[in-house]
Amino acid sequence: MDSKTVRGARPADGTQVHLLAAMTGTGLVTAHREVDGRTNEITVFQPLLAGVDLAYTVVTFDALHSQTAHARFLVDDKKAHYIAVIKGNQPLLHQHLKHLP
Repeated sequence: MDSKTVRGARPADGTQVHLLAAMTGTGLVTAHREVDGRTNEITVFQPLLAGVDLAYTVVTFDALHSQTAHARFLVDDKKAHYIAVIKGNQPLLHQHLKHLP
């Protein structure tokens, strides 16, 4: 999962176009969705992946998507695995992970 703001692409209201994309390990975009300017990409994560077969695949994403709901969605609904980035803004989880061998 990765997101980008598209340079030079602007709708009639003048805002920038921001896309969230699902990609293969080789960089092939398999699905993408525009992120509404009134929200953030967290709300687009599950709808974007809903139609993608992720069984037995590994999904990677940045700290923004390190959400309990996203992890449960991937494991329970999509039968996928994930690698999440955890930063200091999630202090309890960050502390637990630092103590792992």
